[in-house]
Amino acid sequence: KDLRHGIPLRAPVEADSMVTLQVDVWQTGVVTAVLVEGSSGSAQLDEAARRGARTWLSASKVPTGGERRQ
Repeated sequence: KDLRHGIPLRAPVEADSMVTLQVDVWQTGVVTAVLVEGSSGSAQLDEAARRGARTWLSASKVPTGGERRQ
């Protein structure tokens, strides 16, 4: 669940760009770490996605001890 409703970008990117992230989610639902697993080809988009994901909060229950999600 993205709390800021979007990823702010300062430079244009291609419409079909996609970045794959791995996120570590603590049992409270807070994202504690974000890794770019698959680059979009744009360093600016990858970094914006990584920063944006740090603001997410899990909408589903997280097991005790947290988990890693893609």
